[in-house]
Amino acid sequence: MWVHVSKDYDVVKIMKSMLECATRKVCKLSHEDVIRNQFEVVLNKKFLLVLDDVWNEAPHDWDDFKLLFRLAHPGSRVIVTTRSTTVSSIVTSNGDILCLDILSHDHCWGIIKHGLRTNVEQRPDLKEIGVKLAEKCKGVPLVAKVIGDYLHIKSDQREWDSLLNCDLLNLAADDNNLYNVLKLSYDHLPADLKRCFTYCSVIPHCQRVKVQDLIQMWAAQGFIQAQGARRIDEIGMEYLLVSANFCLCVDDMSRFLNVSSTVRHVCLLYQVDDSEVLADLFKKCCTYKKLRTFMLVSDLVQPPRGLLESELFEKFFQSFHLLRVLDLSGSGIRRLSNSVGNNTCLHYLNLCGTRIKVLPEGVGNLIGLETFNLLDGPSIVEWPSNFEKLTKLRHLYYNKQGNGNMPRALGKLTRLETLHTFVVKSEEGYEIEELKDMNCLCGSILIRGLENVKDFHKAKAALLENKKFLDKLELQWAQQREPTDETMNVDKEVLRGLKPHNRLTELEIKAYHGASLPDLLGNASCKLEKLVIDSCVELRFRAALSLYHCP
Repeated sequence: MWVHVSKDYDVVKIMKSMLECATRKVCKLSHEDVIRNQFEVVLNKKFLLVLDDVWNEAPHDWDDFKLLFRLAHPGSRVIVTTRSTTVSSIVTSNGDILCLDILSHDHCWGIIKHGLRTNVEQRPDLKEIGVKLAEKCKGVPLVAKVIGDYLHIKSDQREWDSLLNCDLLNLAADDNNLYNVLKLSYDHLPADLKRCFTYCSVIPHCQRVKVQDLIQMWAAQGFIQAQGARRIDEIGMEYLLVSANFCLCVDDMSRFLNVSSTVRHVCLLYQVDDSEVLADLFKKCCTYKKLRTFMLVSDLVQPPRGLLESELFEKFFQSFHLLRVLDLSGSGIRRLSNSVGNNTCLHYLNLCGTRIKVLPEGVGNLIGLETFNLLDGPSIVEWPSNFEKLTKLRHLYYNKQGNGNMPRALGKLTRLETLHTFVVKSEEGYEIEELKDMNCLCGSILIRGLENVKDFHKAKAALLENKKFLDKLELQWAQQREPTDETMNVDKEVLRGLKPHNRLTELEIKAYHGASLPDLLGNASCKLEKLVIDSCVELRFRAALSLYHCP
């Protein structure tokens, strides 16, 4: 088990990280007693634990931490890595300390070469400069990594010479302050990448953020633009890989990014159950008229009672006209104020984990909205009647299960890339033909309620063959149906009309009443890797089923 501790020393968080390493699942437990009980189960097996980059120098904290392992399985070991000699003397009682030597020039050169696209063995001019750069690393691997990342795609000798002569690389061998080196690499980033990277400073150090969420926030701020046929998410992933070279090196990058003192991004972290204090914080935020990002982050299991009422947000929504990112995930609010519609610049709205069941009509006025997240909460029972106005929406997340409704006339949102569930009804605005022009859909989609599609032509009108970016398709009929000759024939014709493109990798068919499967993907160019047939009680035969490229 490997746990990165850094300066944020917290025993409960360390235990949760260990549980995640041992189970390979996200630990959602919040009560310390429950976490400790689960932690003791982990201790029943022999383990190797690495606590990486430890800074805590308080002896009593380590005494308490060692008590956790009193029931550890015999033979288990704990390795602590640290840059502090004080920590190393505290955590061990027998002097079992291994001091690592600095790297050799050859090792540093190897790290630099690992990050290069150019074959330096065929470029003696660059190799000569590279060896000298390795000497300037003074045996510090982080410096070598940053140099390699900086030179990743550079093949011009002048650029290598410029780096060699840079004063920022004149480090002493014992210099632990590497911010100058990282600053050098940051300064050479393109302007759009600099903005993306600087934006990461609004996220609390202890807060986990999903990759997709971060990319969508960047897009909401206008930091990422589509380039021809390339999707914004693809470009954002490339940006993230570059930013990761920084984020994985140092925890607090804002020390050298020279963030503007103008308050444009606010992250409100609340940890006390005090509604009056929270209200004061909101009032203070309302003075920042140019606010662009608002994120509400909580470590509480139960949010403050006052926060569950939307009155706190009424003035908040009326105060900002430049807000682009609004993240209220996990806040527990029950009602969203209609005045949210005043924020017409809003591009990203995250209500994940809230208790909202009814969305106000004001949501339909957010004509610039690109990402809308409603996962991990109750199903929405009432959507705005004007939801179809959100024509710029690219990502819509809402619960697959439950008795909730789906927005009407989704077919007008032709830019949608993420739509995990489409529920077919016989009513206008919910028919399967709504999918006709939604050719930007990618990833996976579940199409439910297929019992409401009555013939081949209706199914064919969805044009699933044109959804070239879909990897996974789930087709589902109602489970509680009595099979008849009519349903068997209709289901077969409907399934025939729902033929997807031949690059699909996963296909699931559930509660289908046909006696046989039509030839959905029966050709040599088929990329199908997984086929699931579930609860198809009338399925009797299949003349031929050929699967290709299935490792």
